[in-house]
Amino acid sequence: MFKLTLLFSFLITFGFQIFAQNNAPMLIGRVAINQDQIAFAYAGKIWLVPRSGGAARPLDAAAFDNNPVFSPDGTRLAFSRFNGGDYDVYVAPSDGKGEAKRLTFQAEDDFVTAWTADGREIVFESTRDEENVTRLHKINADGSSTLAESMPLPQAFQGSFSPDGNKIAYNPRTGFGEWRYYRGGSVAPIYINDLKTGAVEKLPNQNFNDRNAMWLGDKIYFLSDRTGIFNLFVYDLKTKQARQLTKFDRQGIRTAAAAKDAIVFVQNGRLHLFDLATNQDKIVNVSVSPDTSELRPRKVNAMR
Repeated sequence: MFKLTLLFSFLITFGFQIFAQNNAPMLIGRVAINQDQIAFAYAGKIWLVPRSGGAARPLDAAAFDNNPVFSPDGTRLAFSRFNGGDYDVYVAPSDGKGEAKRLTFQAEDDFVTAWTADGREIVFESTRDEENVTRLHKINADGSSTLAESMPLPQAFQGSFSPDGNKIAYNPRTGFGEWRYYRGGSVAPIYINDLKTGAVEKLPNQNFNDRNAMWLGDKIYFLSDRTGIFNLFVYDLKTKQARQLTKFDRQGIRTAAAAKDAIVFVQNGRLHLFDLATNQDKIVNVSVSPDTSELRPRKVNAMR
């Protein structure tokens, strides 16, 4: 009787452990969002899931992909794919049903970061011009040309265009990742560059780290460690004032992406959907089934 009770207790405990694992935080990389779905990088692949959550499916189960970014109209997904020696830029239908088209072919890594406002070109980070200097480049999204054009920025990371496409908000430096309260010489502000005149404007910043600029209308949403950890902020281009939108105090936001009505971000290993109309966020419950040997179903000796 004792053995049966012990076994029953073990099975209940083991069952709860499995349930917890299915709802545990994940090491999610870059994210993207369009009108009805979220794309995120996890376990070496890009996954697609409805905004409402549920079971995610891989964009391509056989590929090693990262840096998903939806086109402005949401119908295409640009991303970086590893080809054995480096990452190149690819584009595919956002429903995941069409074949991906390769757009870049040089030996340096090309990491997708944005689309131009008109949806004609894909912007990516690369050191192809000068070793150890990361700049932004753009290439035709339709594959009509494999020649990329360097953008007129001496050094740049990430980036988001104004609605008219004449300006870009970007980082001239990357900072030091998740180092809390880092305020050294590599602190990362956000600059706004006028691509026609070359004029540069800096978002108000008292030596903070700002990143993930998301330009929507007359506002720029971004992540900032002004409170010590990264939270979501918004900068009003008319009033020139910045305002904090989320108030996480233990685990900050790691990365974010925006659509017209919502922002998706990763906090504490989970996807959050932030409604821009209500300024409220909710967790998006997601389940994934990566093809990894350590996670495959298998028989074990429960009596051990």
